Amino acid sequence: MEVALYALAFFVCSVKAASLFPGDSANILGNVDGPRSGGSWDITTGHGGHDPVVRPTLFEGDIVGIIEAGDSESAIVNRLTKSGLTSHTRRWPEGIVIYELSSALSTSERSMLLAAFNEFNITDTVRFHPRSTQSDYVLIKKNEPGCFATIGKVGGVQYVNLASDCWTHGIIIHELMHTIGFYHEQARTDRDAYVELNLNNVSPAQRHNFQKYDASQVTPGGTAYDFDSITHYGPTEFAVNTSSWSLRAKAPNQIRPIGQRVRLSITDIREINTMYPNSVCAILYKDDGQTGPHLRFLKNTEATFDAEWFDSFSSARVTKACTLTIYSQAGLQGAWQWYRASTSEAYNWSFVGYSYDNFARSMKCVCP
Repeated sequence: MEVALYALAFFVCSVKAASLFPGDSANILGNVDGPRSGGSWDITTGHGGHDPVVRPTLFEGDIVGIIEAGDSESAIVNRLTKSGLTSHTRRWPEGIVIYELSSALSTSERSMLLAAFNEFNITDTVRFHPRSTQSDYVLIKKNEPGCFATIGKVGGVQYVNLASDCWTHGIIIHELMHTIGFYHEQARTDRDAYVELNLNNVSPAQRHNFQKYDASQVTPGGTAYDFDSITHYGPTEFAVNTSSWSLRAKAPNQIRPIGQRVRLSITDIREINTMYPNSVCAILYKDDGQTGPHLRFLKNTEATFDAEWFDSFSSARVTKACTLTIYSQAGLQGAWQWYRASTSEAYNWSFVGYSYDNFARSMKCVCP
């Protein structure tokens, strides 16, 4: 960690205004691994003994764009080779997901969606921004039966549907995971080393929902198999006899709970960060606690702030190996202060009590 303060004039470089993302919140969750607490971890609790995200007419229960009218089993399986989270074209640029809310949503439903969006702020990059004029966006609605979404960015308008049984925090997060590009955890290439199937308890017409993908389609991002992923099936998904299992952990862990609809797990977060590598160089916050209004800057960015942000920053977070420099005048001029994070971890600085608290009017951020 190195800090230096100098007065020096610099050449005025071009501003990359597109690299500024105002208005993100930065709520940080507690530990999401460990004991199962903070809500019911039984997927079917409060839903009449069934999982609301499982609808037999949709692929894997809640994914649209895979099954088409009149499909045979082989056609469904063949179509799986055409989409997957390994495809960069299905990822949201810079991790920014553009959304629009249906006018039919209530105030409480809108609040629940904002809480779900905020949960993704614990990841390095993925953020949800309201639509202005963008042509590629997610319309979140509730006018059809079931909870469903497409996988990744499709192009044009795409949908997340949340019917009346879908309005829990965990189910909303589950569907948004599909939207950013994730299939279900138990479809991983390596799943047979961790779970076993009881297809005798699954209708032949529904067995395609237990396909696994090869490495050309999906990637676990170097993470361990996650029984507690918010995208993992529960033990009775698509079961003919729901008093018995269709999917369970392999011995000696056969009685361990699998799947949950509470919140992102630690491994979910790691997989998101792998899929959407951090393109953010630094974040400047108006408050010392790093929970309020702030601006995010992409790597290798120079910018002069809009007047509303002049002299307003009290803390900063700098991505590992990156260097943030703030200036007391527009155009990278005036007194300047720089912050360099180590090569091993990001670093947080508070400006409170220092001469450079609330003095920044421009900045540059550089990463190797």
